[in-house]
Amino acid sequence: MSIEKKPIEVNKVDLRDELLSASKQLFTANISKHVLNVEVLLQKQVGVAEHPDIMETIENEMSQIAHYKDLVDVVENYFE
Repeated sequence: MSIEKKPIEVNKVDLRDELLSASKQLFTANISKHVLNVEVLLQKQVGVAEHPDIMETIENEMSQIAHYKDLVDVVENYFE
């Protein structure tokens, strides 16, 4: 038995908007994740024990925040 697959018709504008929206949501979620990581490192002594160079760890987390913020800015400034 064969199932006939019909092509999905997608409006190019809708797909564009959906891709940009999903990308922006992903970037924003990653920002939130890394901000939370920094807050945990700053406020909870438990997180510090796993990271002997706390300053480097916080800097790495902040670099990730900056990276994803830049991506959000690119979407907003060039594609919206």
